[in-house]
Amino acid sequence: MTEYALKSGELLPSVDSDEYMPFIASAHANRERLMCLCTQPPVQMYIAKILDNYYIKRMPETGSLHAVNCKSYEEPAGLTGRGELDPSSIKTDAESGETKLKVDFSLSKMSGTRAPIEPSNAEQKVVTADPSKLSIRAMYHYLLDESGLSYIDDKKRFWPMMRSGLLSAAESLNTKNIALSERIFIPEPFKLDDKDNIQHRLTRFMNTLKPSGHAKQISLGILIGEVKAFDEARFGYKIVIKHLPSFPFFIDEKSYEKLYKTFEYELSAFECIENIHLICVATFALSPSGHATIDSITLIASDRHWIPFDGQQELDMNDRLMSKGVPFKKGLRYNLGRDKIIASYVITTSSGPVACFFSDGSEESQAKIEDLAADTQVRYKIWDVNADSAPQIPE
Repeated sequence: MTEYALKSGELLPSVDSDEYMPFIASAHANRERLMCLCTQPPVQMYIAKILDNYYIKRMPETGSLHAVNCKSYEEPAGLTGRGELDPSSIKTDAESGETKLKVDFSLSKMSGTRAPIEPSNAEQKVVTADPSKLSIRAMYHYLLDESGLSYIDDKKRFWPMMRSGLLSAAESLNTKNIALSERIFIPEPFKLDDKDNIQHRLTRFMNTLKPSGHAKQISLGILIGEVKAFDEARFGYKIVIKHLPSFPFFIDEKSYEKLYKTFEYELSAFECIENIHLICVATFALSPSGHATIDSITLIASDRHWIPFDGQQELDMNDRLMSKGVPFKKGLRYNLGRDKIIASYVITTSSGPVACFFSDGSEESQAKIEDLAADTQVRYKIWDVNADSAPQIPE
């Protein structure tokens, strides 16, 4: 776990101790900066107060100065899809700690409208993708990065850990003057002895979105959940989410057919590969009767460790790295399509971070990777997917 200290050298108490909250509140009131001790020299941080909670935040443009195994680490611009985003798409106020996102999906719609659902997949519109706005998939990738969930060590990961991290990352996010934490819904793990309270919290959240009879606009929620099944409904289809078996999300037949075309790889992997997780990130509206209808949607294939993967080579490598206990940061595409080159991993080694790329072995692919790595000035390794032997993991 990363340690923090004041500039004076006084260490921050453990987050579980009684001294933690008074210490961090005092430091915030005195406008003191913290130092992240993940590397030497330490990297400056700041404390943000959002509502009644305090958060330790990374100073803008300092992510690559942290150690790879630090929650605050961010790859140099260009290694992943985040580097392709316009700086205006993610703006953090160092005083308030609030981060404003520009997104390309709506969080409201006119009452009574039923526009056809557009599956959100940047790969389908990569030529015209707006780098100044995050797609719904890019928003999910951003939450993974900001929560530290895109950094993986040998610890087992479970849905409660994923849920907690994603919700914490959303606490300081704002888009279109809307607090994302008020719109994001992530199902709680089911517990038989707490089922009534879980149902109560579900109903309470959905009531915040339920339209009134006179409203001209209705609010949309954001679902982040694991797909359990796609089932036929009376009209069209429904998506059943794990931990929410009695609260399906409906989708019409035409949109369902488009979904299968847009996410052919993800759905094929879901049907054919055991022990993977299919993540659904979607905006949805509630009908007056309280039933949820999908408005926009993306599907993300994730392995048994909840790590996203783009193909069989990444699925295999995720498993190899985890089984060997090799710490790594998973590269995420944000708005980029699968045809664009990114570093699939930044691996922690004894001599520093190494960016690892998959290549088809062509001279063109090799040259693009070499140019990209040269621009970011990091050590790198290229894995030829057509080679006779398995990729060598840097040590």
